[in-house]
Amino acid sequence: MVDSPRFAYVQPRLQARFALRPSRAEWRLMEASADVDHFIQAARQTSLRPWVDHLNADASAGHVERTFRDTWGERTNEASAWPGPAWAPAVTWLRWLPWLPAMRHLARGQPALPWMRDDPVPGAGSLSERPGHGRDPAPGSLRPLIVAEQTEDAWLAQWHRLLPESGPWVAALVDAVMAHRRHMASPDGEGAVLRQQLSDRMTRLFRRFAGGPGAFFAWLAIEGLDAERLRYGILSRSLVPRSTEALAWA
Repeated sequence: MVDSPRFAYVQPRLQARFALRPSRAEWRLMEASADVDHFIQAARQTSLRPWVDHLNADASAGHVERTFRDTWGERTNEASAWPGPAWAPAVTWLRWLPWLPAMRHLARGQPALPWMRDDPVPGAGSLSERPGHGRDPAPGSLRPLIVAEQTEDAWLAQWHRLLPESGPWVAALVDAVMAHRRHMASPDGEGAVLRQQLSDRMTRLFRRFAGGPGAFFAWLAIEGLDAERLRYGILSRSLVPRSTEALAWA
């Protein structure tokens, strides 16, 4: 077992962070906000503050997206130091998850989008029309994702290769995510409901695999889902302003 005993020391830190997650009442308060400024202010009163510290009501959608990608990268880089060096590559590989839609776009031969000139897709090189300006820490390591027929599958295959050890927790986590992807692809799927169901499932796995790598990666999935919910709350109010009457129930 590679560094697995260290996860027993990581678990209290995970439990502490889990306990600091916004409560249902705090989410209700945030999501009752009719405008983006109040939403961000409410988020700053919770453990989600690091995600919105550098945002304001005037932030463009592109700035919001970049802020969330960068903050996720910072969070995964921080977490990569907890379980030991052998696990760091598999943990830092998670930082590229928010980039997968853009990588899939390029993998399908589509032209670079305008925002990619200011925020180049890592690993894309000349595909983003700004060679050498990406944030790929290992040149070429992300290139396979840009040219793969199935970007997400290529990312997952590399994550499997980077894991220093496996176990039942790997299949449990992957099965949960794959089931979520299938449901999201269904025309009857409701994104918010499905994401909450995935978060609930990850919470069960967090408890089931407590003290091991399964709980560690389940926690990172939970944190990412909370960030996705926060991101949606900001962008939906920024791009489509809401009326206070529509939120009277909250």
